[in-house]
Amino acid sequence: MHPLMNAASLKLAGFAWVMASSLTLTACGSKQSGPSDVPQASSNGDEVCQPLAASQIVYPNEVEIPIVGPNRGKPITYAKVWSAPASKKTIIYLSGGRGGYDEPADAVYSRMAAKMAHHCVSSVFVAFRDEDTSNQDYDQDVLSAVEYARAQGSRKMVFMGWSFSGAIVADMVTRVPEMVSAVLFATQGADTGGFRKMNANQSILMFHSKADKDLESTQSEIVYDEIPDGVEKVYYPLNGFDHALKGASKKIDPLLEAWLLEKL
Repeated sequence: MHPLMNAASLKLAGFAWVMASSLTLTACGSKQSGPSDVPQASSNGDEVCQPLAASQIVYPNEVEIPIVGPNRGKPITYAKVWSAPASKKTIIYLSGGRGGYDEPADAVYSRMAAKMAHHCVSSVFVAFRDEDTSNQDYDQDVLSAVEYARAQGSRKMVFMGWSFSGAIVADMVTRVPEMVSAVLFATQGADTGGFRKMNANQSILMFHSKADKDLESTQSEIVYDEIPDGVEKVYYPLNGFDHALKGASKKIDPLLEAWLLEKL
């Protein structure tokens, strides 16, 4: 039995504790209070965010993002952007293998983007130019989105990936110095060696269903085990959900929102 699955060894080392009958918890990290339905003023240590009114946020706007570097004759990719005025923090969301704006956990990307905009965090949901292309091309799409976020003033970034795009997030670990955290949903284990290079200024949060028939949850366990000591890493194995984590939003959302508010 993998140590993460050993109920006798479960320990809480600070992070928000959410009880759920079908959710096994293994948590580590600094203490974080649960999210509130009413946005509160927040600080990341160097700036204070006053909660934004809905009228101050652009929900969402599709933008063209010029490809930086080789583009294979396709110089533009697209992204949905939730803009928070004067934001210095950005979440970059990546789809699964089907590309486009496909997202896991009952559209968790769109929900988090809307919620986090009230906390002065902008979001960029990248639509890859092609399906079934090379990781290098996917990387180029994401790096171009990073340049877009930088141009908007972003200085701290969280990357979210689902399924195969866990590998793309891994590629960003050493290529994007602004990365403070990664969030993975049902990630693949292949091509994720970049997570071995995470440092103590970065963190990672992972979700995977033990009932996933497309990518077994052991894939996430492999990734978890490869992350160096000293990096804050949290893995939540879930019970009874498919690869898309359909129906898991009530279990995922409170944990994810608390994590994002702490890291950004």
